Amino acid sequence: MALENSKMTVTAGEDLKARRRVKIKPETTSEPVEVVYADIDEACIGVTEYGFKNGQKGAIRLIRDAGAFDVECLVDSAIVRGTPLFGAAKGMLSDAGSGVAQAVSLDVGVDNAFIEVLFTQ
Repeated sequence: MALENSKMTVTAGEDLKARRRVKIKPETTSEPVEVVYADIDEACIGVTEYGFKNGQKGAIRLIRDAGAFDVECLVDSAIVRGTPLFGAAKGMLSDAGSGVAQAVSLDVGVDNAFIEVLFTQ
């Protein structure tokens, strides 16, 4: 497994867009590890910095990294500073959700915008 600081080299298990949450693909045996989008209410291990195609190798930034992340978000009502954000479809975050929030917004945003967030998990 190729780890460098808070980045990890991975293989895309599907076409991945930039700035979206990813998880390890279940039962992956590839080297480097295969990742796919983290879906609604699923935990993630990192965020794509750039998009890459299925089967390509690329880097993700691990959520254990200190500092803020830009993540594409879906807006249900309003995202303002301090809004709790939950896992949404296709690796995005949303202000709509239940359970434990995965992140908090450090910025304001509109639907499908890249919003600066701080992961809380």
